[in-house]
Amino acid sequence: MSEVLDLAASLVRIPSVNPPGAERAASDLVAGRLSDAGLAVTRVPVAGDRETLIAVLPGAGGVPARIFTGHLDVVGISDAERARWSSDPFSGDVRDGRLHGRGSTDMKGGLAAMVVAASELAREHRTPPGDVLLVLTADEEDLMAGSKAVAGHPLLARDADVVVGEPTGLRVCAAGRGRTWARLVLRGATGHGSAGTGRNVIQVAAELIAALDSEDFAATAEADSPASFWRPLAIGAGVEPCVVPDACTLTLDARLAPAHDPDDVWARLAALLGRLRARHPALAVDVEVVDRREGWRTPAASPLVRQAMDAVAAEGIDPTPGVFAGTTDGTVLRRAGAGHGVRDVVIVGPGDLALAHRENESVAVAELDAARRLYRRLMLRGR
Repeated sequence: MSEVLDLAASLVRIPSVNPPGAERAASDLVAGRLSDAGLAVTRVPVAGDRETLIAVLPGAGGVPARIFTGHLDVVGISDAERARWSSDPFSGDVRDGRLHGRGSTDMKGGLAAMVVAASELAREHRTPPGDVLLVLTADEEDLMAGSKAVAGHPLLARDADVVVGEPTGLRVCAAGRGRTWARLVLRGATGHGSAGTGRNVIQVAAELIAALDSEDFAATAEADSPASFWRPLAIGAGVEPCVVPDACTLTLDARLAPAHDPDDVWARLAALLGRLRARHPALAVDVEVVDRREGWRTPAASPLVRQAMDAVAAEGIDPTPGVFAGTTDGTVLRRAGAGHGVRDVVIVGPGDLALAHRENESVAVAELDAARRLYRRLMLRGR
């Protein structure tokens, strides 16, 4: 078993599920591997017993640093999903040329490849052109508290570009879609369930959902990215079976084309709510915007993009850059770099995003080894 496969399988066997955020055993394992290889590791507290790791492999200097980032947490598994797995979700089994288990593709495989690549260079006493920093985060699957906790850390207050190891099938993504979401509470009045007149807030919420479905985002589409969209991902209401509820909560999630400003989403929602209130004057709506993650695009002329294209081409993979559908810690680290110079970003890593967050997640062993080689090339800037 290769070193990268061994580490990836060991990480999959640690159920670092978020929420609640049980990454500590995973961060201890990774910190030990990095320290044993000779890298300086800084543990940055996040919340409770959680932490983000920053490991440094010193470079020759004179060029910006290069940040490699991956997350230690995985999403949870419902009882219904667990029943659809063909094996234990945290087995870390290797069969048919694939590593199986929650987090194998999102993204403990990519994280392991980064850690092993940097550890190899340290053991070989190879000095990269610029400092290599591994930023290995907690809480990426929720509010990205792990990357936000290190955004102003002195080790990151420098010129740097960012390589994110999320699953892309080792294709280079030089752009990322944005995301913003909010919690909405629609407030009305309680009443007796026997009264058939009037409309309760559940029915008003249904009107709002219909209006959300009718919103036209077509103009936000870009040449290489579909249009933005939004949809409710959670809903809740009810007090007792015989009581008309006075509150209904919605979680509204918006996924944005790279150039679409998140503020436009909430301006559109405000307009929809204004029309809804005109039909229901007694309605009150509380809107709490939980997070804004703007999309981004790294120019094709960026040295990082060119080097990433060369690195994947060396693995026999089409180097044409694409757009990553999800949002990542790269967004936070890119934003945090304002005022510190370069913050170009690419996303490239082993695994298929379509296999993430679902039953029977797995990643090809061959992709793990290819990712290790690819990250080595990017750490050495092609040298």
